[in-house]
Amino acid sequence: MLRKNKLSELIINKRDFDPSVREDRVLAYRFLDSYSWRGITPDNLCPFFCEWPYIEVPAMLKDKLVDYYKAKEKY
Repeated sequence: MLRKNKLSELIINKRDFDPSVREDRVLAYRFLDSYSWRGITPDNLCPFFCEWPYIEVPAMLKDKLVDYYKAKEKY
């Protein structure tokens, strides 16, 4: 029988944040309103990897959302 440890389960449930995906934007907006994942995701944990060069997920979410909407505006 293959046993999975808790760390591997936490890593498997994470994905890259893609602001062009509506579900990811909704999760980000709900998190940025409360700064807590409690009640937003089933396991109450952040579903996104923190990508380089960011050191925290909230800053990454904000920056990627701004870049996404700036690209849609096309000054």
